[in-house]
Amino acid sequence: MGVMDRLVLNDAAWERMAPLIIGRPDQKGSTGRDNRMFVEGVLWIVRTGSPWRDLPEAFGDWNSVFRRFSRWSIRVFGGGTAGQKGDAPQAAALIEGLSAEVVMADTAYDADHLRQAIAAKGAIAVIPNNPSRALKYPLDKHLYAQRHLVECCFSKLKHFRRVATRFEKTARNYRAVVTLAAIILWLR
Repeated sequence: MGVMDRLVLNDAAWERMAPLIIGRPDQKGSTGRDNRMFVEGVLWIVRTGSPWRDLPEAFGDWNSVFRRFSRWSIRVFGGGTAGQKGDAPQAAALIEGLSAEVVMADTAYDADHLRQAIAAKGAIAVIPNNPSRALKYPLDKHLYAQRHLVECCFSKLKHFRRVATRFEKTARNYRAVVTLAAIILWLR
């Protein structure tokens, strides 16, 4: 079975996705030689977790596909820096502008500043207490049990090896990889 027998997008999925791809003939700038094969090449990398240099030639020159992917991620997500950051310090930015009645998170997000930010929005924090916490907050265990839906989504995203292994060198490109994997799950 060759690479071409294992493409990710069926024709219906491509028809939904094609108008969103940069490099179309109706856009300014350069036109992609084969937009579908570019997307399939990126999805091959996302699915297999392989290094860019191992991209099969059927998808085009690996460096051209990588550079185009990187330009797309800059256009969609802006700049980005390398490195990993802890969960809790990033959470305040995630809920900024969010309107919600409930904010659910796991124990890694149990921080006073986050609980205060959630309360300031008029929402309920459904976060288990860190075992080392002296002041314990009540936890709605029924609501927290619904968090499994989010965990199931993460599990499906991790079927894409590039998501699970976090090989991307920039946060921007990693976000783009996760976004593409989520789009594929949504299209299914």
